[in-house]
Amino acid sequence: TNNTTSADQLKIDVGGYNSLLGKSYGELAAQSRSQHKTQGFGSASQRGPELEYFALLAGAPAKTDLLDDIDISWNRVNNGKMIGELISKINSNFDMIDPASSVPDLLKLQSLINKIDDGPLKTHKLKEVDDLIMACAGIWFEMTSLDPEVSTADSIRIKIQAISLMPDALKMPVSISERRSGMSEKLLSENLLTIQTKIGPGLLTQPYWLTFNRTQGLYNSGPEAMDRPESEPIKAQFEVKIGNHLLEISRNVLYKFADPVKGEVYQPLIISPPVIVSPVQKMLFSGNNNSSQIRVKVTAKKDLVKGSVRLQGSDPLIIPDAAQPFELKKKGDVTYVDFQVLPAKNSQPNTLSEIRVSADVDGKTYSYDEAKISYDHLPVISYFPFADFKYLNADIKTSGKRIAYISGAGDRIAESLKLVGYSVDMLTNNNLLTRDLSVYDAIIAGVRLYNVNADVSGFNSRIMEYVKNGGTYLVQYNVNNGLKINEIGPYPFKISNTRVTDESAHVRILNSGHPVLNYPNKITGEDFNHWVQERGLYFATGFESNYQAIFSMHDPGEQESNGALIVSDYGKGRFVYTSLSFFRQLPAGVPGAYRLFVNLIAKRKH
Repeated sequence: TNNTTSADQLKIDVGGYNSLLGKSYGELAAQSRSQHKTQGFGSASQRGPELEYFALLAGAPAKTDLLDDIDISWNRVNNGKMIGELISKINSNFDMIDPASSVPDLLKLQSLINKIDDGPLKTHKLKEVDDLIMACAGIWFEMTSLDPEVSTADSIRIKIQAISLMPDALKMPVSISERRSGMSEKLLSENLLTIQTKIGPGLLTQPYWLTFNRTQGLYNSGPEAMDRPESEPIKAQFEVKIGNHLLEISRNVLYKFADPVKGEVYQPLIISPPVIVSPVQKMLFSGNNNSSQIRVKVTAKKDLVKGSVRLQGSDPLIIPDAAQPFELKKKGDVTYVDFQVLPAKNSQPNTLSEIRVSADVDGKTYSYDEAKISYDHLPVISYFPFADFKYLNADIKTSGKRIAYISGAGDRIAESLKLVGYSVDMLTNNNLLTRDLSVYDAIIAGVRLYNVNADVSGFNSRIMEYVKNGGTYLVQYNVNNGLKINEIGPYPFKISNTRVTDESAHVRILNSGHPVLNYPNKITGEDFNHWVQERGLYFATGFESNYQAIFSMHDPGEQESNGALIVSDYGKGRFVYTSLSFFRQLPAGVPGAYRLFVNLIAKRKH
């Protein structure tokens, strides 16, 4: 308790604890009050053992339960005895055939709870009682949007429906009102009330942690949002009056539709920007300071959208084209605009910049793309990330053009290689057995291919023959548990669970003269700058002398490992196994990772 660091200190604390034994509750309280006045509440060392153990010793010891001698009934609340008695009466008299008969007593219960002083208990219990009153009275209502998606510039067309099953015999008239729409109506028993109207524009549908730009490893949000599971949706605020009693009930404004299979389906109402700007490519590549073109898709989220699209670069970029005008007549209409992007003359090679796309409409600027998560087992989640794309200006020399890719568990390596000029064919299990593999300068195995593809035993020998005849085969990381075959390469090696999670961990080059570090790009320690999330995972181990280890690295305080990248010549070709996390680095636009990867898939020079 007192942050002790030695056995002697621990003995002192225990001694302090023992000195408290035998003292009465009053003595302990007086001692603690006195110490509080003289020392104040500070660290444990300031408070001393008496104050530290006071809470532990106060009260009678528990015998059968931690809540022994603690009153958890309504009697612990001022004027709570009447509440407890009324609850017992309501429970005893409840009639499942006629639940509305409990409403008068539930309304009395609401009035009694309203008079207690305990704020949190009062708020929580009032909500529970209000829900019980609504259920027993058979009062149901909702406010739904007539459209699944509405822009922040448009009013929301809504439908309010309500019904009351309260028997007329109770002689308690029911009325309902909704603040935002201004609706106020009486509810006649068993008559469905339906009203269509409009309410003002809503705020953008956006998770609160995506409202602002994030920093590395941290999303920014206001302190008022930190305890929320999700952003607040648009709410309807209803007031239900039963006799002279008022209930305040809120409902989320949802979109409701009829599905021919699922029936009536409710989904969150989406509030979108009036225009969406989506870069067709998420990364743009420029080699040797050449001009590159980016295409932007512009989508109207309301009728009659007119404005212009422009690019904003974070680094000194020359963007010869001015803002591009657009005009869209109907909601859902799409057009495309193109921009030329050229690095400034003094810009440094091997740099990654971020460019934002913005649309100016009616004096306001919108810089949003759109994304949606949709699964049958959960409500649709829509959000609007910033419309950014990455601009990679890098000195990347390539060797060979036509490569093949075998998908594993899923990654974006193939599309990343197309970005820098490669022609990539996706190979399936069938054409791996029938196609002429010699036409490819390199074949690449996607991440965890040997974990997820049950047919690797059928085509792996054919790939080894391809390597033997002069091809290059690069295998990305696999998990050591659940391999479909154990012999992945031409010579034995094993896969460990070693990884380096520090993306800035020092990388030691073991053989600077090895061809994979020199052709077609010269690889140095600088190529390991700006890596993201990690260096690598599931390093190779137990490899024979036929393999050459290229790098050595480790996390702080851990043993060094040289299994991040092993290379072996086999026949006329080359086999590469790499645990480096290229599947993260290439989509992130890390220049050095590109330069190293294209070296690894270059043909072996003889």
